[in-house]
Amino acid sequence: MQEKIRGSALKGYLDFIKKKWGQRGVDACVKATGVPMPIKEGDFYDDKYHLDIMSWISSEKGMEYLEDAGKFIIHNLGLLSYLVRFTSPHILLARFPKSYKHAYNFGSVETIKTSETTCTIRFHDALRAQEAVHGWKGMFLGGMEICKVTGTVGITKNSLEGDEYTEYKLVWE
Repeated sequence: MQEKIRGSALKGYLDFIKKKWGQRGVDACVKATGVPMPIKEGDFYDDKYHLDIMSWISSEKGMEYLEDAGKFIIHNLGLLSYLVRFTSPHILLARFPKSYKHAYNFGSVETIKTSETTCTIRFHDALRAQEAVHGWKGMFLGGMEICKVTGTVGITKNSLEGDEYTEYKLVWE
């Protein structure tokens, strides 16, 4: 099966690039990656484009921008980012595995509530580049911001470094 990603995720990364580096940045990224334009948010695209966009950000601008991209994307999900402002992190995270499946046709995610202020998230067969590991960390940090809590996100296991899965530990106040 070919790994696919919904266009809305690709568009989120391109919107981030446009905000940070303008249309010239988008044009350079599209030229370098071959991303088919225009992106249709509801369509599925080869995940190669996702990996290539993240790689372009990392190589051209720096790996640290992947976390910023993740935060930007979660903050700019339209109505969804507005609605989650009125929920707790656990409610949001409980819905996360289904949301992931809506956007990606490969891998799986599990969330484990470990206390009232902590959660473990595991990605199984889902993350194929270190850039993605950092992008998801940014999305989780952005999700905390949207839920109006402060906290940290740690990467406790990484499948790209030999672990069985990639795991994040979220802790908030």
